[in-house]
Amino acid sequence: MAVPDFAAFTTDDARMILRVCRQVQASGLLENGRRRGIGPILDTIEPYHVVRNTSGEAIPPFGCMQMVDTSEIGGRNYLDVDQPADSDGTAGGFLFSGPNEIEIGGNGIGFAGPVVRALSDGTAVSAGQLWSPQASSWQIAPNASGLFRAAGPDDIASDVIRVQVVGGGGGGGALLLGFELTSGWTAGQADADFLNLDLTTTGTDGTVRDPLNIFEGTDTGDRGLCLLQDGNYYAIQMPCPEEEE
Repeated sequence: MAVPDFAAFTTDDARMILRVCRQVQASGLLENGRRRGIGPILDTIEPYHVVRNTSGEAIPPFGCMQMVDTSEIGGRNYLDVDQPADSDGTAGGFLFSGPNEIEIGGNGIGFAGPVVRALSDGTAVSAGQLWSPQASSWQIAPNASGLFRAAGPDDIASDVIRVQVVGGGGGGGALLLGFELTSGWTAGQADADFLNLDLTTTGTDGTVRDPLNIFEGTDTGDRGLCLLQDGNYYAIQMPCPEEEE
């Protein structure tokens, strides 16, 4: 049986092929119509996830998206994405769109990292700075308790930066912080102000958790270390309480 010398694509497949071609073109892999060496290819192409835009508005290039559900489309599983509803991943993990806008109800691609391009709020960026999603925005913004650690600006487009996913929203990791208790422990929880590791304030306060009651006996004003994971702060180290004589 002769093999046909042509192939047919669905409309969705054709759109996906066009998106990938545009992504490769935008990445700078092609120069004067010829492919560059293997180094830039390995440095630029990252694993991607297919997504469906359920937000009700177009998603801009490199926008921060929140995963809210999944859909079966043409025998393939897509991640449903919406505009972020929070900054810590409570409503779902985060992905970043590619170099093309994703139309309302349309399909596209999303990147989870560990290093991604991200649309920023325009704030000047410096290496090591922490950033996070913003509720009701496709842009990320500086946040001392953020989920993404900046590398610097990316000249692919205005207000786009390179960040590493370090927190629980997109990468499933955890962020180490300091804290100072502002209350005693009750049922394994206490109020706290959260600190950078140099003991400067992050400007964030909330609940720190000790599920095993390891640090019961410490009190207001005591400091320690905690991990921020999946939107919760877990105490992992504190000085031993002083024994009463």
